[in-house]
Amino acid sequence: MNYSHQLAAYTHDLRFADLPPEIVEQAKLLTLHVIGVSLAGRQTRQGRDAIRLALGMGGESAEATLWGERQRVSAVQAAFANGTLADVLDWEDCSWTGHPSAGAIPAAFAAAERANASCRDYLTAIVAGYEVYQRIAMAVQPSHDMYVKCGWGLTSWQIFAAAVPAAKLLLETEQQLRQSIGIAAVMTPIVNRKIQLDRSDMYHYQHGLTSRDGIVAADIARSGIAGLENVLDDPHGYWVNISDQCDWDWMTRDLGKRFLIQETLFKRWPVNMWVQQFLDLADDIRRTERFAIDQIESIVVSPNFQKTAGASRMIKRPDGYLSTTDAQFSIPFCIAKYLLDPVPSADWFRAESLKDPATLALAAKVDATGEMTSPLEAFALFQRGEYVRAGIKISLRDGRTIERHTPFPKGHPRNRMSEQELADIFRVAAAKSFSAQRIEQIIAAVLGLDQADTLRELSALLRAE
Repeated sequence: MNYSHQLAAYTHDLRFADLPPEIVEQAKLLTLHVIGVSLAGRQTRQGRDAIRLALGMGGESAEATLWGERQRVSAVQAAFANGTLADVLDWEDCSWTGHPSAGAIPAAFAAAERANASCRDYLTAIVAGYEVYQRIAMAVQPSHDMYVKCGWGLTSWQIFAAAVPAAKLLLETEQQLRQSIGIAAVMTPIVNRKIQLDRSDMYHYQHGLTSRDGIVAADIARSGIAGLENVLDDPHGYWVNISDQCDWDWMTRDLGKRFLIQETLFKRWPVNMWVQQFLDLADDIRRTERFAIDQIESIVVSPNFQKTAGASRMIKRPDGYLSTTDAQFSIPFCIAKYLLDPVPSADWFRAESLKDPATLALAAKVDATGEMTSPLEAFALFQRGEYVRAGIKISLRDGRTIERHTPFPKGHPRNRMSEQELADIFRVAAAKSFSAQRIEQIIAAVLGLDQADTLRELSALLRAE
């Protein structure tokens, strides 16, 4: 079937001149958004732990930037820390199959710094990573039965989002690229339902680990290892370890003709993607209606994301939430936290916030109505260019009822955020890491990447002041 060869050849041959202007713009905006939310992630305990762990991994090279830190480290260390930071607040983008930018941006940035690659090569590598990752991920999507039994492997196929751009920047031949894809396939983390059921914050580390391993896969391929060039094609190869089915046509569907990087949901809020609309609606109500929080009698949302055990987004915990991930995935918690503290930040997920009595009391007032749905069903809508239509109704003690509905969250491909809106999110996310002047310099540097030489100027701006 030759899919490994076709994907490696596409990656090897893709040039900046092949990219339409809107695709270049998308790669720059993804860079801006991921760096911004990663800087916000530095304010969390897990973010600080990820930086400490990266610094302790060893290696004497100073080839890549830990965003927001003074010390430069190896590309492997930077990819691990920045990849974890990119996901720790669940604020980065969403594709149909997960969070490719949490792998593509950290790995490509670190690899480009190591290789002293041009900014245009960096942007091209990001696009290649998205296009190859998304097709492999779509090809190996599991059946509903496997999803319920084993979980959803978004942090499994995530490794290709990092491995492909790293290989594009660090390797020379198409054969090496093909080998690197094969190496990434056998380094893929297993699908692990336990993390999803326990809402463990290990979930965020998995994004850092796959970012790191994307760099490592390229390094191994350069060493000359052979034997994995066709791992995507074999009936007993990659897919059978990840899924119970393979849609082979997806491996190369519209490759080079349709840029799937455009089918990205930019997140406005640091919460799970299926919570975004509810915060959009709560934000609209808060800005246009006058009421005090203690006037709220009940909040009802629709649809009801409780259909699949372990994947419910309606979790309420009277004694406090178990982890950052547990809270980020809870519609009741996130609505309550937004209404009490409207400016998104890492403060939403501090240990004391997860057990804050006022937040828990308000979250207890949130219920769901309407048809039950599951995230997997909602992703199927996303893949068709649609989305779950969401609604919220807030009932007040004075008898007023306020309702809002929306078919798409802000940031969806059919409800895009402007460059200015994404820059504003960056300003909020980076506020505790850099001065206002430095933030404006970083924004300008990222948006001008296609006109810059290398990442050297941006890297210097991203080091601690």
